[in-house]
Amino acid sequence: MPNVSIRARLIFLSVLLLAILVVSSALLIRELARDSRSLAEEATLVSVVRSANSASKHFGDLKYWVIDSAVTQLARSQQAAAAAKAGLDSDLTAISDIIANPDGFDHRRMTIAGTVKGDLKFSNSHYGDNSYFSLCSTGCIIVICLGVQPNVHAGQSLTISGTFYARRTVGPVTFSNQFVAENDSLP
Repeated sequence: MPNVSIRARLIFLSVLLLAILVVSSALLIRELARDSRSLAEEATLVSVVRSANSASKHFGDLKYWVIDSAVTQLARSQQAAAAAKAGLDSDLTAISDIIANPDGFDHRRMTIAGTVKGDLKFSNSHYGDNSYFSLCSTGCIIVICLGVQPNVHAGQSLTISGTFYARRTVGPVTFSNQFVAENDSLP
């Protein structure tokens, strides 16, 4: 560098420092974006935990007041049981809400309740033996059970947890409005 002028050295140094600044800014922006995504995921998980905790509390209250009502036959117990049931129902996502706005529930983990319509059906894929059935309340939704055969029958009332997919591609086929059940929430 002894033959390079001072002006050229300063320009080279300025460009080098500017390049370092651009690279470090890009790395910081990428890190901030990743942190904001993880923060959004954590907020979703906190929301799910709050909802599950509330549903668990309302379910416990409902069990207590139904048993108390059966034992004592008091009107107060029946009213408290009805209030606990209303709280539990509000905690559970209505199937009709999902059907009305499938994109709003896409890839969301949730708990749904309804009555099994029809019999359990089976399909084979390279993922293993799968089964599916319709779960209905104010509307019907297809529930997919991956690799398990749950003990369900027509007319059975179920409350299950899982993930809803507005569109789900498996191999060359795309399915719409499917609920993939978590195996530990199935009977």
